[in-house]
Amino acid sequence: SFYAYSTQTQYLGAQQPIMFDYTETNIGNCFNIQTGRFKAPVRGLYFFSGNIMAEPGHYLHIEVVKNGRRVSSIFAGKSAGTFDNNTGNAVINLLLQAGDEVWIRDQNDQNGVAVVSRTYAMFSGFLISQNV
Repeated sequence: SFYAYSTQTQYLGAQQPIMFDYTETNIGNCFNIQTGRFKAPVRGLYFFSGNIMAEPGHYLHIEVVKNGRRVSSIFAGKSAGTFDNNTGNAVINLLLQAGDEVWIRDQNDQNGVAVVSRTYAMFSGFLISQNV
């Protein structure tokens, strides 16, 4: 089980992982804050949740990735006002093998266009069952 979030604003480029630099929970140390990736310790069905907020005037096209392949997308729209932040989220279940990795990254935005608002980006997951 892990729950990680970002403590700083991030300006993303194409395919750049979002860095969740603080973990509130990281049982088994399966989430790596250096890479932003979760690595499954055992085969099983896992639950993941991710939430992203775009800074005002910016937007985000984000994807949840399993071993380099997109399995879900998140969009947070562009807004103009000072406090008009937009959020997007994803909730998914994935069957993973031991060693599979899951992370969240920018899709294909140009450098500096996608801006993740600090402390409003989070990523969490846990094992539902090994008996699948």
